[in-house]
Amino acid sequence: WGPLTITVSVLLGLITGVGLLILIWIFNSGIDSGLDIKRHLPQASLLSEIYYTNIRRPGELEDYPLSTLANQVNGLIYNLGIKKSDVSSLGISSNKRGEGKSFTSSMLAVQYAQAGYKVIVIDANRRHPSVAKLFRISGGHDELNSFDINEINLAIKNTSNSNIDVLSLGKVIFNNVEVQSFSELLRNLGSSYDRVIVDTAPIGNDARSLAILNATDMPIVLTKRSHTDIQDLLDLKELYANGSLKELNCIVTGTFSPKTSLNIRRNPYQKNKKLSFKERIKIVFAKV
Repeated sequence: WGPLTITVSVLLGLITGVGLLILIWIFNSGIDSGLDIKRHLPQASLLSEIYYTNIRRPGELEDYPLSTLANQVNGLIYNLGIKKSDVSSLGISSNKRGEGKSFTSSMLAVQYAQAGYKVIVIDANRRHPSVAKLFRISGGHDELNSFDINEINLAIKNTSNSNIDVLSLGKVIFNNVEVQSFSELLRNLGSSYDRVIVDTAPIGNDARSLAILNATDMPIVLTKRSHTDIQDLLDLKELYANGSLKELNCIVTGTFSPKTSLNIRRNPYQKNKKLSFKERIKIVFAKV
């Protein structure tokens, strides 16, 4: 091929690529940053933005206490204290799956524990429990069938961090009586633990998760860059407006720091693990 043909082919490829990116941007209804929260949910308190990170498990965060993620979670803890200083229990949920609830709950527990707090994480997601797996608890988790205090004590599992315990609610069915029992459970655990963190199932079309979330001192709803739609924010706005959600506190996950470059480097938090080709491509597309 001649130079002119190659030049025309390259230009056509660039024009086509840029055109596709513009189309994707135009038709993308996902949020990009905390600015979208402030724009569409002006009544919400934006507590923090959690940037994209290669840290995936609580143990990795413990190994890197000076990492960017650790600093961000510490900032979140500070904002929580400013928002409500006497908080004992935190409820963490989202409007749909895949927005980082369990990840944020476990990382928050680690940073509280690093500060000397005694913490228990309650996994209230009966369909997709994952907190025990994140903390690599041997034997998995025991599910509750009732709020009997003896059964609860047997179901509480220790983690490798002496300041963090895990409790999985399992398939306890919530009615009005059991919502009161859960509130009583939170108060009882509050006398033994400095912080109780409740990881619920998504609240979209789930009255049980809403009841659990509202039973905590501070309900928090997670949103995720390019995953949470504007319609999801409007649904949250409606839940808050009709009184189904007592507070509207938000965290945005999966965003990128302004200092983030497109250089794909080996994961510094997992020294023995190299990024696969698929992971590298995934990161590139996420950053684009």
